[in-house]
Amino acid sequence: MSKTILVVEDDKSIQRLLQDALSELGHTVVCEKDGDWALKTFDKRPVDLVILDILVPVLNGFQVAEKIRERPRGKNVPIIMISGIYRGARHRQEAAEKWGVSDYLDKPLQLPVLIGAVQKHLGTAPAPAAPTPRTTDVTTASPPPLKKAETRLVDDEGRQEKKEVERLARAGFAGAQVARGNLAATPFPEVLAQLYRWRSTGALLLRRDQVKKIVYLKDGYTISVKSNLLQECLGKIMVRERMISEADCEVSIKKMKATGRQQGTILIEMGSISPHNLVYALQVQLESKLYDVFDWEDGDYQFNPKGEIPPSTVQLDHTPANIIMEGVKRTWSVARLTAQLSKHLDTEVSPHPDPLQRLQDLDLNPKEELFTRLIDGKRTLNELLNKSPLPREDTLRLAYGLIAAQVVQVGAGMQGGETTVSPPPAQSTRPEDAATRAVHVPQMVPPPLRKGPLPRPPAAPAAVPPAPVPAPVSLTPRPVTGEDRTAVGTPPLAPVDKGAREDREHVERLSKRVKEMRKMNYFEMLGISKNASIEEVKKAYFSQAKDYHPDKHFGTQSAEVKALADQIYSMLSTAYEVLSDPRDREDYVRGLTTGVKSGVSDEVSRILAAEGKFQKGEAFMRKKDWSRAQECFKAAVDLYPDEGEFHSYLGWALYQTNPSDAELARQAEKHIEHGLQLNPKIDKSYLFLGWLYKGTGRKELSEKQFEKAIQCNPDCTDALRELRLITAQRDGAAKRKAN
Repeated sequence: MSKTILVVEDDKSIQRLLQDALSELGHTVVCEKDGDWALKTFDKRPVDLVILDILVPVLNGFQVAEKIRERPRGKNVPIIMISGIYRGARHRQEAAEKWGVSDYLDKPLQLPVLIGAVQKHLGTAPAPAAPTPRTTDVTTASPPPLKKAETRLVDDEGRQEKKEVERLARAGFAGAQVARGNLAATPFPEVLAQLYRWRSTGALLLRRDQVKKIVYLKDGYTISVKSNLLQECLGKIMVRERMISEADCEVSIKKMKATGRQQGTILIEMGSISPHNLVYALQVQLESKLYDVFDWEDGDYQFNPKGEIPPSTVQLDHTPANIIMEGVKRTWSVARLTAQLSKHLDTEVSPHPDPLQRLQDLDLNPKEELFTRLIDGKRTLNELLNKSPLPREDTLRLAYGLIAAQVVQVGAGMQGGETTVSPPPAQSTRPEDAATRAVHVPQMVPPPLRKGPLPRPPAAPAAVPPAPVPAPVSLTPRPVTGEDRTAVGTPPLAPVDKGAREDREHVERLSKRVKEMRKMNYFEMLGISKNASIEEVKKAYFSQAKDYHPDKHFGTQSAEVKALADQIYSMLSTAYEVLSDPRDREDYVRGLTTGVKSGVSDEVSRILAAEGKFQKGEAFMRKKDWSRAQECFKAAVDLYPDEGEFHSYLGWALYQTNPSDAELARQAEKHIEHGLQLNPKIDKSYLFLGWLYKGTGRKELSEKQFEKAIQCNPDCTDALRELRLITAQRDGAAKRKAN
């Protein structure tokens, strides 16, 4: 029988570990990262067992245990405490005597021990991991329609998205230079892989019967997905994942219609979900829309490189290779995998010769890593399958995932080299195809492999999928105080959020590395001697290049980070290409005697200078010296206009120089909006725009910006405070009107 387990842990990796392991046993797992939200969740949901770390924010584990025991429902609920610091016998005894802790486990956790404790206290027998449902025969193209009773869980945003997707599907890509084909001939994983190889930017329209989806890509990375399925709206997803109840969903939808606010924000205000879990739910929603397509064995696709990517505060945070691997694992049946791989069983499999493909970021477990090490170009696919340390079914999925993602190749480029993109069948008679049937569709040809800087990957959330975690701030309305009546236009400055701070630190580390490499020759860059063999050159290159591969930095918010990492990767690649070719190497060594050194591009020099100006601007901003801050941010923008954060800070500083100047406010607004176009993932940009709207009397617009700031950064306390204030003012106005 399924039980509900509350995990209170602020380490995301441990959260993910526990969530995956306990979910596979059939339990519902709810994660919170601080003691305050843990208690709210405990009060809101029926919890059968608590796994509680001692060192968590706001309220520590001891305090949480004490407060749980004070509640009638919490007197007998099993509590398993975990700690990496409090390991003494005294702590164990105190935990058992004071709060009735059932088990006290040390970190690092031994997963079998923890699972054994969970099963013991829940009274459940050990059970094998439940297999992921897999479709073996896909014959219907449309999922069952929503029952009338279920439509009450569909919000207005879901209905609007359906209309938008239907409109785009009807219009098609008339007049655009599209690539198109059928998923029966080119499976969806291979379509995604080829778009990544070509570093494509645009919109991929997928149609199967009445189901239509649009996948948006930037530089080959999947950013977001839109769907015409009402089943994939946010409320339905959260109810399905047991994050909220159907009753909570219905109440939130009613409040949405009454106030015009977003459902997620309302649920936070209701205490039904934490800000971190809202972001997690939005991620799960995107994943559900995308991974559903992997299950399609037929259907048409069209890719339009001119398709406009809508700005989004929440984006998919997986690399293309990880998306492909996960989609195959979730949906592909053994029969389908066997049919796909059978024609290549007697063909050798080798690592892809292009480092950009070969070094793609993949999250593999130790046994999967062992399998990849067997791939050396000397063994056939059948030999690899037979030597695998994994079960046959898992090996088939891993092998096809690697081939489809083009991390490895079969033979001389079959099935993982070049994917053919062909026009849709001529017999298609759908009315929505009429606009595109007569358009000449050129063969989509990949660009040649090249030296030099690589295309930049898109800005997105962190590469590792976030486990559902909360934030310690509540939106519960409270009376407006004098503290809340801060002069409009001069809100308190929020500290730099964790993501932005990490980007700043990353820029400094990469800048230091670039400066060091500027003084090195190619041998020094790779850390090898001038007498190194070709194999030593290759080994040194691959050991370093993986750290600067675009996949390692696709999740950053900073254009500076991406540009610097790209430059380092390019310099390492150039060193490898020169030193691995005997003739080029000889010419290069000859040139070294004349004192020739590798240089750094003008772009990198501008980035370093711009970063210095920006940091000075931040220092002036903290002192509220707005004029000098504005000058520094303007200099940073002039030096490196691709960084969205520079534009947003320039706009805010410009506005603060004279908040009463309407023309300055308009200019500032344009700067911030441009910053958001360059990077829609910076919470400060939405904060600045929300405060600007508030200061210029457009409170109805400011609320939306504060909501978006929370979606970017669940720990954005300034945005949470502003929304709490708006709620209090709205409730106060309603009471006055009623009286």
